[in-house]
Amino acid sequence: MDRESRAPDRKVAALAGRQHGVVARPQLLETGLSAASIDRRIRAGHLYVVHRGVYAVGHPSLTQAGRWMAAVLAAGDLGLLSHRSAGALWRIVPVIQGPVHVTSAVGGRRQGGIIFHRTRSLGARERSERYSIPVTSPARTLLDVAGVLAPRQFERAFHEADRLGLLNVPDLQHLCDQATGRRGLQRLRSLVAEYCPAPETRSVLEYRFIQFCRTYGLPPPAVNVPVCGFEVDFY
Repeated sequence: MDRESRAPDRKVAALAGRQHGVVARPQLLETGLSAASIDRRIRAGHLYVVHRGVYAVGHPSLTQAGRWMAAVLAAGDLGLLSHRSAGALWRIVPVIQGPVHVTSAVGGRRQGGIIFHRTRSLGARERSERYSIPVTSPARTLLDVAGVLAPRQFERAFHEADRLGLLNVPDLQHLCDQATGRRGLQRLRSLVAEYCPAPETRSVLEYRFIQFCRTYGLPPPAVNVPVCGFEVDFY
């Protein structure tokens, strides 16, 4: 390895470590690598093309987080993981196989395993980051998936966001007020209007039992309380 390349390669390794094993071409140029150096590393098998201008460093195998990050990098500086992919990152919907959903100011069609969603603007309250991956906020994610999930699935996603402490009711109300003509918007508005914070629970099953009681009009139980020397889940 030539002396000139050692410092950039250390920067590339550090960058890849922060980004789940992937880097974008503009980032490589910022480390000091030239376009010719990048191409040599691709031919030598040190960089593997994931998307146009996005590379896996050292080996081609990526984790799910690496695939999400690569798709976001392919969208440019303002790209955000969104829709079902963002829901999976926030852990409010299951991870599914298939293209990664990314929202950005450009795009709008599936390309290389990515579905781009065009947006005119995305406010600061709608942007977030999780595990170093730029992603739509939980509130914006719920708005996006409201139109693509079945009603029962969306209700579960909403309640799972509540259980995980991800619900921000003012942000949801703001998005509902701003959004017009969005699929699933009325469904989200109804859940927000009916929302009542659940008592603190310790498992998905406990949380779902609270929702079961609400759905069928049962008296709200006390949660994780002592009874006759034992701590019971519900009383």
